[in-house]
Amino acid sequence: MNKMRIEGASVSQEIDKKVFCFFSIIVIILVYGTGIVSDDIAEIAIRQGMHNFWWHLMPRGNFANIPVASLTHMWVFSLIDIDNLLLVYIVKAVHAILSLYMVAKFFSLFIDGHSALLTSFLFLFFPIRDSMTYWYMGSHMAFSMCCYLFAYYLVHKGYLKRAATVAFFASFTSYGSPPTAFALFILCVLKKNFKKGLFLLVPNVVYCTYYIYLKDFLFTFPIYSKLPPEINLLSITKQFLLQIVTFFDAVAGPSFMFKVYYSIIENNVWSIIAIIIFVSLYLKMVANKKIYPYQIKIDKSLLAAFVVLVIGSLVMFSVTGRYPQLAFNLGNRTVIFGALLLSYLIVAVPINKYLRQGILLLILFSIVGVSVHWKIWNNHQIEVFHNIRTNEDLQNYDKQEPVFVIGNQYSKMGPFSHIEFLSENWVAKGLFQLAGNNEIEALALNKRFIVKENLLVDQKRQNILTIGPAVNIYDSEADKLITVSSDMLNEYIENLPDEKRHWVQMINNEKINNAILKLMPRLKYAF
Repeated sequence: MNKMRIEGASVSQEIDKKVFCFFSIIVIILVYGTGIVSDDIAEIAIRQGMHNFWWHLMPRGNFANIPVASLTHMWVFSLIDIDNLLLVYIVKAVHAILSLYMVAKFFSLFIDGHSALLTSFLFLFFPIRDSMTYWYMGSHMAFSMCCYLFAYYLVHKGYLKRAATVAFFASFTSYGSPPTAFALFILCVLKKNFKKGLFLLVPNVVYCTYYIYLKDFLFTFPIYSKLPPEINLLSITKQFLLQIVTFFDAVAGPSFMFKVYYSIIENNVWSIIAIIIFVSLYLKMVANKKIYPYQIKIDKSLLAAFVVLVIGSLVMFSVTGRYPQLAFNLGNRTVIFGALLLSYLIVAVPINKYLRQGILLLILFSIVGVSVHWKIWNNHQIEVFHNIRTNEDLQNYDKQEPVFVIGNQYSKMGPFSHIEFLSENWVAKGLFQLAGNNEIEALALNKRFIVKENLLVDQKRQNILTIGPAVNIYDSEADKLITVSSDMLNEYIENLPDEKRHWVQMINNEKINNAILKLMPRLKYAF
């Protein structure tokens, strides 16, 4: 049995099977019922219209960027419907439990087995990165990262061929894999294992070559790239400054505090009872163990590698220029790299044990509250879906003009707009198709749109649509189809509810707003 010495005590680095099974049950409870969101809905609709068997298995469109994810994740969309999501819950749970194991094995190289499991659980369900846990299509990025951490474990144990295989698998699962590959290579270098580190780095170099150069030769259809057409150092520098500011806001600033607070108050009586049972059982299981979290010694090489990981991710997002660091919305997938560092520090940093226990309990309440929020929102989405399916006005709609959809743009976590729903055209269109309204062109309508003469302009995506003297609008909250004169459409849009996705939008400080827009002009629609 592997042992390590911590402050004179001999402790095991092995993963306790009983504790692992206990955490696995908690994982299933947290994941079950969290549903599908956003692009998931659109992908189901697309696949229901595909009649070529091989198209369901082969990477299609932008999935050519992440071909392995088509085999690990995307195939599920061919076998489910909004009313039948059991397979999604099963696969979500399998991915999460595998991830729990792989990340725990990685951390067991640096801390005792029980603390490794706790750190792994924290990372997987850290409240500021919930989109990577519960949004099925987006979870491939987290799964890729967990596989890469496990590849390091294999390298450390001397299983070099297996490590290289897992690293290839992880690289081609997500375009977000380069920062993880590079950081783990640096960790190998710091541990005096340069050659072993190449087994982790080279597979990702191959993937980057594929992403940048080869995929366009291998596939005949156009593939979207997140890389800019040309590198602008000034633009990248501006983006990097924004990444740094938003990173600290999301992982330790106001956004983090708001996310923890509002997720905690999402809890209900039943979830609080579940937390009490969970904590009581866990404490009973580890009561006789000799190791306590406050005795852990920080591994400086690991800490340095995690800092490299965070910086690498900020550089990556600076180059793409699309995603700031967020604690709310599906865009919070960007903070997954910082969540790994934060999870390790919470468990390993030398602080008073009662303070640590208080922090862990607070985060546990937040984790469970986030899960409750996703489950409630999933039930609400299904209710909206059934309303669309049974609405008589929509069933009898025979006009050529599109139907604009308002309401239910996002879930609400406190005052914040959180989980995307009917805020984008492809989701509205997909939901209407799944509801049987295939002949209706459903389009999202919200406050980012303005009317200029006979043109409806999307200020975020710069899409322009010609409209007639009147438009047809489906209010998804009232379940009513109405007609609005184009002359009155600007006023109608102005009266739609605001969608506040960040606390900066709430204080409306002109200096802060101007500073943000200088760094990321495309956010002008949000202010």
